[in-house]
This record gives sequence, structure tokens and C-alpha cells, in this order.
Amino acid sequence: MIIGMCSRLSSLDVKRKETGRGKVRLRMGFREVERGLRANRIVLVVLAGNLERGEKIEEHVGKIVDEAGGRGVKVVRKWNARKVGKMVGKKVKVSVVGVENVEGAEGEWKKIKKILGE
Repeated sequence: MIIGMCSRLSSLDVKRKETGRGKVRLRMGFREVERGLRANRIVLVVLAGNLERGEKIEEHVGKIVDEAGGRGVKVVRKWNARKVGKMVGKKVKVSVVGVENVEGAEGEWKKIKKILGE
């Protein structure tokens, strides 16, 4: 369900870039997601489960998990980086995705919130 929602939001984001109108729906990358969490815009974080071990990566993951927990944002850590990249329409590995705007996938978002217990 999360995969379907992220795929839908990704395709809508591509259309937004082509037309130049609308709001950003997804943020990818550690710094972008951290920035979105600090601005209180992220509603869901999808974090890859197979991240490489390293001091900086663990520092970023810790910041994201702490910030999300403090703001009541759910963190899903289930898929590997390749699968996370595919679900947002990328051909490369993506370590973290922040869902910022669910406009266009409200039905899936309601189901996901129900499953996650919100």
C-alpha cells in the first residue's frame, strides 16, 4: 500500500515539474527529509533497511528518527534501498523518502494511517 501511494505521488510530482504548478509531494535524501521534518511538513518517512554502516549515515538516521518521533511522524523501515528507489520511480538506490503532501493519493493515505494506528 505504501509502495502504491509513493508511486502515485512520484508520478504526480513528475507532472508537477512539467507544468510548473502544485506542491512538492516527496522529498528524497537525508538532508531534504531532515529539512522537511524541521519545517513540520513531512507526514511519513520511508527509510531503507539495508543502509551502509558509517558514522555520518548513522548520525543522519538518528536525527531523522528522533525528529520524526518528536513530531509524531511514523517511520517505516521495511524495504531495501533499491526497492525504495523503484517505488519513487528512480533507477538508483534511495535511502530515505519523506512524504510531504498526499494530495492525489488521499484514499491510500487513509488506509495507511489506519494500519499504522493513527
